[in-house]
Amino acid sequence: MRAVRIDELLSSGRKFTVMDMMNFQHDELSVPARNLVPLLQDLVAGDPAVEKARDLLLRWDCVLRKDSIPAGIYVAWERRLQTNVRDVLVPANARRLLGA
Repeated sequence: MRAVRIDELLSSGRKFTVMDMMNFQHDELSVPARNLVPLLQDLVAGDPAVEKARDLLLRWDCVLRKDSIPAGIYVAWERRLQTNVRDVLVPANARRLLGA
């Protein structure tokens, strides 16, 4: 997904400065988050804590800053989502072959 973000940054057609390139190196926008978080829009959680986390994610800018609470919530959710998808799509006997 990093390649998708790099393509987005570079495909504007404008000329870039050395400073632009330095800033690109520190770009932490998450393309998967930008695609996944909107899927939470029409859901409603019965648990107030989960609803608060969902609301934080929906208002988040999808930038994985180390001091961002929504970014931390997203990373934990993404890991759980990956595990759940793997468990649904990959047969149990094949999971042992794949490892982590």
